[in-house]
Amino acid sequence: MDLDGNVFNEAEEFSNLSAAEPTEDSIIKKSKKTGKHRGRNELRGDLETKEIVHTLPEDQRKCAVCGSKLVPFSKEYITTRLCIIPAKIFKITYFREVYKCEHCDKHGDKANIVKAPNLTPAPVIPRGLPEAELIAYISEAKYLLGEPIYRMEQHFKMQGIYLNRTSLANWIIKSSEWLIPVVKHFWKYAYLEPVLNANETTLRVLKIHGKPVKKLGQMWVVCTGASAKLLIAIYTQAAGRTLAASLWTAYLKMIRTAKRQKLSI
Repeated sequence: MDLDGNVFNEAEEFSNLSAAEPTEDSIIKKSKKTGKHRGRNELRGDLETKEIVHTLPEDQRKCAVCGSKLVPFSKEYITTRLCIIPAKIFKITYFREVYKCEHCDKHGDKANIVKAPNLTPAPVIPRGLPEAELIAYISEAKYLLGEPIYRMEQHFKMQGIYLNRTSLANWIIKSSEWLIPVVKHFWKYAYLEPVLNANETTLRVLKIHGKPVKKLGQMWVVCTGASAKLLIAIYTQAAGRTLAASLWTAYLKMIRTAKRQKLSI
């Protein structure tokens, strides 16, 4: 484990024991019009709700006045709490049934064998182990939550799954090919906007096409504006001149860059 400064004191740094406990109303998105929380009924309409109802034992369902049986007629609300079930790892094993004609098997020359169609989904990694859900889980943890691959390796190991970081990295790289059509659609909708923002930045690169490098890499981010119909940000490793050529070929509107940057062919 990388014992950086946040391992031990992150909770202490951000805790405030005098702060009020979050409520069901405070953890939902505020209304843009009123700036107020929307209320209990709008805590994500699709959020699964598990209802727990406390009941009287059968031997206590007796009226203390007349001795008749008590019957339920309503429910009284007590409280709401938020719960989570951690990610569950399991195997999926695919089979298909094989059928035979018993009559042909007994009285014919040979049994008539019929197999059910193979409806197994195409694998994300050819002949690979991971299902699409596992690839999505790893990619989300890496690029949305910023979790390093070596920590994922440790997390899986604690659950008895020995996936090394090389395998996890390979899955991320190989599965990215499935996202190429999505990125093309991003470019398609970005080109519909009257203005695009483009900015170049340097970043540390350890390998390019499998070969170690020591110099800083260049990355461009192209994004739509705040008033765009779709908020899109596309990261590309293309050098400035290459990016400029591709942009000006397909996009004939305004491109805004940082002060000292030039997009010239």
